Amino acid sequence: MIVYLAWPDAYQRMTTVPQAVKGATDDPARGTREALSLAVQPPIRVPDDFTPSERRNLTSVANMSGDRRLHDALNDRRYGVAQHLAGVPDVMDLWKDGATVQPYGAALITAAVDLRALRIQEPLTAELLAAAAPLYLTSRQYAEAPATWFDDGLAYATRPLRGLVRALEPVPGSEIGTIAGYDVAHYLQQHGAIGRDYTTVPTGLWNVLAAHVTDLDDLARLGRRAHQIGCAEQARPLLTRVFDHSEDARWRLVSMLVNEQRYDLLREHAAAGCAEAHYALAEYAVEENRFDDVLEHWRAAETTGLQWWDLAEQLLDREQEDVLRRLYELADPAGQFFYLRRLGYQGQEATLGDLAAAGDQEAQCELAHLLASLGRVDEALEEFEALFDSEDSELVDEAVRAWGSLHAAHGREAELRDWAAEDADDGLPMLFLARLLAQQERLDELREAAGGGVTVVWQYTALLRRLNCEQELRDLAQRGCQEASKDLAELLLSAGREDDLRAMAAAGDRSARKSLIQLWGSLGREHELRELVVTGDGHARGELTTLLSRLGRQEELRRLAAAGDMYASSYLPGRNYSMEFSDLA
Repeated sequence: MIVYLAWPDAYQRMTTVPQAVKGATDDPARGTREALSLAVQPPIRVPDDFTPSERRNLTSVANMSGDRRLHDALNDRRYGVAQHLAGVPDVMDLWKDGATVQPYGAALITAAVDLRALRIQEPLTAELLAAAAPLYLTSRQYAEAPATWFDDGLAYATRPLRGLVRALEPVPGSEIGTIAGYDVAHYLQQHGAIGRDYTTVPTGLWNVLAAHVTDLDDLARLGRRAHQIGCAEQARPLLTRVFDHSEDARWRLVSMLVNEQRYDLLREHAAAGCAEAHYALAEYAVEENRFDDVLEHWRAAETTGLQWWDLAEQLLDREQEDVLRRLYELADPAGQFFYLRRLGYQGQEATLGDLAAAGDQEAQCELAHLLASLGRVDEALEEFEALFDSEDSELVDEAVRAWGSLHAAHGREAELRDWAAEDADDGLPMLFLARLLAQQERLDELREAAGGGVTVVWQYTALLRRLNCEQELRDLAQRGCQEASKDLAELLLSAGREDDLRAMAAAGDRSARKSLIQLWGSLGREHELRELVVTGDGHARGELTTLLSRLGRQEELRRLAAAGDMYASSYLPGRNYSMEFSDLA
């Protein structure tokens, strides 16, 4: 048995799948996730404080031993027993009191907290801290700093406290007696960073980072962060340094040039072989209705982003069939997909049929969808069945799901039951059979089938919600059914039953908490949302920024974005072709 302890934010980073993965270097936690997936039991979440029974036992020990430290820990309502014994109050007080006792030490600690919050992986070197800390001083402190300010401040920040904890922990160097840099005490980072969530890092910090950080992955991450929060000028030197190393950096720099309308520089980058610049110029050509120029810049094969698919869809929306046909002839995947989609929209059955007869299975799939939309179900089913033996696994999956969906939509229960009997171990047949039962509101049969897997359970609980079967959902939720908890929360949300959602959320139900936050957002309850935001709640942060956007409070959104709020930055105007947000989760 292996037990691994991790802070919640570290566990979240290990288990979060990046939104835009281009290779192993873009998904460094993949191996960790695969290892964690082997665990037989779900993760055990350690509560912040002891349970009542544990506190009673510890009180007995404290009374019997007369240990003053245990009594103090039991009476500490700020940090909890374990945190008190580990010296957390001392390290937090050291940081807060430093503002008046030792401002240079406090500045070093605050700089270190912000640097770690920016996801810098390497040890925080003395040179980096010495360059960053002055940014956290007042004008008077800066002017009156003694020659020994750094040494005095570092001695304060690395002072051993109760439990031998330090605000800044030295990181050993490669040789004995040397220090490679410093790290931040775990609790201080975990809770200190939350307290600074909406505090803008000094603008000059980005210049310090550009001058002192050497790791290319760290530089790319920092450039991404600066760009996401709207600090374009600060992001530029960071991203420029990793232009050849990071495709994401190229997309972001191109975004900046588009927002500045520097198409002359984009043409220079395109002439130098930058496919991302070619994309921006192709999109500009579409916006200007210069469709003959689009193919000149089409370089989809040279990038891995989805932007070219978006551009092909724009061509579809603008009814540019000729351009899409030329992309189809060039075997461009996005062009092929949307050209066939265009033929389907126009009902060009004969053209699709000719392409299918010539061996284009994507055209055959589109033909099947067209026949289904025309109500020619049997013909559509035959076309989908013909694709079941395709070597393209994604096409096979689409065909199988479309085939099952057609049977469910048209009430062909016998065929679905035969399929389920043939593939008893496959959950897919039951998915569509459950869909049919749910459509026909056959609750008793769906309830009976719900033991067959999650694909049936969520159809079952969704039907319970639709039929307003609140008590049955409550019973299932109390037995640990997460799908029932989710649907019960949605039922209460739709009815605006805030008190019931509060009670469920207080009992630890995450779905209820999320629905409660949604309800507050819809009602404009800004105060409640802000109270959760300062605790680090991501759902509340997203709902708050949505509310601010709905109210047209753009200036406040800009301030939040500058303070590091990814959600707020997504509501600000301007192009951002990159889709990477995982490092800000």
